[in-house]
Amino acid sequence: MFLRQRFGEKVVRVPVSLHQPCPNRIDGKPGCLFCLPASYEPPQAQMAGTITEQLERGTARLGSAYHVKKFIAYFQSGSNTAGPVDLLARAYREALAYPGIAALSISTRPDCLHPDILAVLAELAAQHDVWVELGVQTAHDSSLTFLNRGHDNACSAHAINLLSQAGITHIVAHMILGLPGETEEMMRESFAFFSDCGAHGFKLHHLHVIKDTPLETMWREGRIPVYDLDSYARLAVDIVERIPADRVIHRLFGSAPEQYLCAPVWPGTKPEQLQRIRAEFKRRSSWQGKNEGRGTRDEGCES
Repeated sequence: MFLRQRFGEKVVRVPVSLHQPCPNRIDGKPGCLFCLPASYEPPQAQMAGTITEQLERGTARLGSAYHVKKFIAYFQSGSNTAGPVDLLARAYREALAYPGIAALSISTRPDCLHPDILAVLAELAAQHDVWVELGVQTAHDSSLTFLNRGHDNACSAHAINLLSQAGITHIVAHMILGLPGETEEMMRESFAFFSDCGAHGFKLHHLHVIKDTPLETMWREGRIPVYDLDSYARLAVDIVERIPADRVIHRLFGSAPEQYLCAPVWPGTKPEQLQRIRAEFKRRSSWQGKNEGRGTRDEGCES
C-alpha cells in the first residue's frame, strides 16, 4: 500500500551489488556474531557485472514475474556507503539513470556515513527519491557489544539525525528481535527509541542462527534461545501494536536459505508463516499503532 501510494503503481526492488566487503570484516575484524554474507547475498549470477548489467537482468526478470514497470534500485549486500566516494557516487547515479528506476534504496551501517558521502546523498535526495536502510539492530549497547557490531546506540541515533539533515526521504531501521539477554520490554524500548529518533520505517528480523558463525557455536552450547513461530507471532504483534501508524513496516520476520539455517526452523512456507502472524492480529482484533505510546520510551535522540 505504501509503495503504491508513493509511486502511483506497483513497484518492486531490484537488488544490486557494489561487490565491496563489509567494513566490520576487513583489517582483521571478525564481523558481527550472527553474520555470514553468503547466507543473505543474492545468487552470484544475478549480481555479476556493472550496475547497469545487474539492473538489466533484474528488471527483466522481476518485471515479467510481477508485471511491473517501475523499480527501486536496492543496494542490498554489504555496507553501501563505505568505500571510495567517487565510486559510490558513480554507482548511485548509474542506478538512478536506468530506465524505470523510481527510487534508490541504500543499505548500510550507522558508522559508515562520512561527511563526503552524506554530501553526495543530500545532492541526490534533492532531485530523486533516496532511501537509506540502517542496520541498527537494537537500542541497547550491551546487545550491540555482544553482537560485535562495532558501534554503539549513540552512533545509530546520530546516523538517523545526519540522514534527516541530508534530506533522505525514507530511513528504515533494521531490528533484531530475540537477542540474548533482552527482555521483551527491552525490545519494545528499542522500537520506541528509533521511532522517536525519526526512523520512517522498520524491518523486523527474528534472531536466527546461521551455520559457520560464532552464534552457531554458542547455540550448540545451549546459550542462545530462539523463538518458535507461535511465540514470535505473539511478540511481533506486541511490537507492531506500539509502532506509530504512520511508520512503514517493510518486513515482519527474516529468512535464510535452508542450507545455512540452524535455528529456528519454522513449519510451513514463508507465506504460511506470514499468515500465522496475520492470524494473531485477527485473533486480537488488533492493528499497527493500536497501543502506541504504551511502554517505556527512552531518551537520547538528537533534535
